[in-house]
Amino acid sequence: MTAPVLVRGRFDGTRVVLLEDPPTGEPCDVTVEFIASLDEEERERRFRAAIGGWVDDRDTDEIIADIYNSRTLGREVPPL
Repeated sequence: MTAPVLVRGRFDGTRVVLLEDPPTGEPCDVTVEFIASLDEEERERRFRAAIGGWVDDRDTDEIIADIYNSRTLGREVPPL
């Protein structure tokens, strides 16, 4: 037995329409899992809940210095 392959699809009210190419052209058994669609407002709410806010105890100058130091890799960067 081979490992399952996930392929996205959409139920149009009557049938499931694949949104990606199937992994085979041969007949095979499939399992369909229905996942509730989220409206735009709920997707936005979940996205914002997942990303959280910026948390850092350093002051702005320390953060900027850290960014410059981590991204210059030996090239000369003019001071601000």
